[in-house]
Formats: sequence, C-alpha cells, structure tokens
Amino acid sequence: MSRLIRPAVLLGLIGALAAVLAACGGSSDDPNKLLKETFSGSHKVSSGKLNVAIDVAAKGVQNLSQPVKIALTGPFQTQGRNQLPKFDLNLSFSGGGQTFSAGAVSTGDAGYLKFQGQAYKVPPNVFAQFKQGFEQAQQKRQGQTDDNAFKRLGLDPLKWVKDAKVEDDEDVGGTSTKHVSAAIDVPKFTDDLNVLLKNAQSLGGGNTGRLPSNLTQQQRQQIVDAVKTAKFQVWTGADDKTLRKLQVDLAISGSGGRSGNLTFTVEIDDLNQDQTINAPANAKDFSDLTNQLSQLGLGGALGGAGATGGTGSSGSSGSSGSSGSSGSSGSSAGSSAKLQKYTQCLQQAGGDAAKAQKCAELLK
Repeated sequence: MSRLIRPAVLLGLIGALAAVLAACGGSSDDPNKLLKETFSGSHKVSSGKLNVAIDVAAKGVQNLSQPVKIALTGPFQTQGRNQLPKFDLNLSFSGGGQTFSAGAVSTGDAGYLKFQGQAYKVPPNVFAQFKQGFEQAQQKRQGQTDDNAFKRLGLDPLKWVKDAKVEDDEDVGGTSTKHVSAAIDVPKFTDDLNVLLKNAQSLGGGNTGRLPSNLTQQQRQQIVDAVKTAKFQVWTGADDKTLRKLQVDLAISGSGGRSGNLTFTVEIDDLNQDQTINAPANAKDFSDLTNQLSQLGLGGALGGAGATGGTGSSGSSGSSGSSGSSGSSGSSAGSSAKLQKYTQCLQQAGGDAAKAQKCAELLK
C-alpha cells in the first residue's frame, strides 16, 4: 500500500461506521413496505459481528489484471448513548499479487492499531482526543428528529431503488430474513452520492481534504454512462425488519475495452448479542510502528502521533551538520533496499498471510 491512514483518521472512520450501525434497520411481503420498514426510523443495533467486503474484477485496466478484495471484519459493542463503542476490526487487502493487513481496536479506555498481524498501542493523548471528538459529535446529534443513520449520511435508498421484488426467505448468520432485490436508478443515486460527499467533510473534519466536496454535472453523467447494470439487495429480519445484509452489484464499462464488476457487501451477524473485546496480546510500543513505517519511507503517514515517542533530539543537535545529512542519505538508501526486498517477499507470499507476516523480518 502506498499510503497509510493516520491513527486518529482510521479510528475515526471505523468509529463513524460503528455509529452508523448503531442506528440501522426498523409485515408484509410487499417489497416496498419491507424496504421502508428497514430504512425508516431507528432499530436496536447494540452489538454484533461486522463483515464488509468489496470485490473488484476488471478487464483492460492497468494494474487491475487480478481481482482486488478488501474486507473489514470483527465484533463491535456499544457502551451506551453517545459513548465510543468497543470494537476489534481487521482490514485486509489483496490484489496485484500483494497482500496487506491492518486494523483497529478500542477497549473503550485504550486504542490499538494493527499492522501486518502485529498490534501497537495508540498514544493515550491521541486516543483521548479521538474519543472526545467522537462523543462530542454524538452529543450534537441529540434531539434530532431523524435518527436514521443512512439519512444522516445523505443516503435514502427509497429514492433510488426501483422494480423491487421479494425473493425467497433466507438464513443470514442464523437469523431468518426477508430477501428483497431491486434495480438502482443510477441518476437518482448520484444525487445522494453528492450529498454523501458533502457530509463526509463534516464527518472527517480536516482529514478529508482529498475528497471532493461534490460531483460536477459532468462527473455525474460519466458515472451514469459507465454503469451498465446496478443491482441492490437487502436481507431484513423477518421479525424485526432490521438490516442483516446489504449488497450492491455494479457492472461498469468504459472506453478502450475496459470493463469491470464491483460487489459491495455489508453483513451483521450475532446482532445484539454481547461481544467480548479485549486488548490485543503482546502489543508493542507505538514507536516500533513509526520506526517500521520510516523504514518503508512512510514516516509521515502517522502524523503527529508518530512524534509522541520521539526522544533525544537535543542530544543529537551538535552533530546535525553535513555528517547528519550524509547519514540520512545512507539511511535512505538502506531503507530503499529493504523496501524492495520486502515488496518482493510480499509478492511471493501471494495470499498466504503467514508468509506475508514473516516478510516483516526483512525490515529489521
């Protein structure tokens, strides 16, 4: 991966997702009524096991000759209204012959980041800042009449689904569900996508500078022209009409023979069943992570958090002249060689997580 997310941002994104889950979901076999019951109002989602997956298969696209798979999985447990949830989420990526794993843990009192199978404790001041920001944001939402998470984000599936129909009942994570499938009205969906981008600015604070604040009319038309088919599927609890699974399938076609398929899936298992979330065993000091990232040429990827472990800067000030510059140059060359070997090792490991984890030894 060419870039890593700052710890506060990674925790923020996952925390925001947990907040969204806390307000998801609601009897009949009328598909439109089932959708309305699922996506209207608020429903109890206090805990569960989250499974989010993105699968991309493309043809004629440079650097995408092999399928790309991204997954976010793990348990979450709310701790009460406006409180930061506990969670233990793992992020994995595979594509282009490479694999990558990361993750984040919140015990409610401490935070951890995971990188290539190893956990690192987030500096207490960074975690406290993130926790405070999350809880203040939740408190600001108190009193809002619309507690539906999708609508708070700017998404209202009822506006852009069409031709809905009820499929056969299915079991999802041990729960009986009603399965509804529908097509997506892409032009109307881009309207919601525009609102979502605007809301992302407020969700991410100053860390979403690379996201556009809206889509131009030309960009919206490009999306409409590129998407050839768009299918939307929902599995909602037969008894409580609370979302258990959502899937979006897109078939995309572009110029020059380029085409692809994208599948996005969100599933919540063990809904409202207590989850146990503990601090990771054998967590290392956060400075170990910053040192490892520095060897990869990503020393600035963790922003201010990485600086909390720095020591001894004044002691080295006396030798910071030309010799320091030379030393930095030599260190950079050595890091480049290590990075090359590390990358080759990851490519050879393919999808074997155990082999990929051993590649970290090359960075020492």
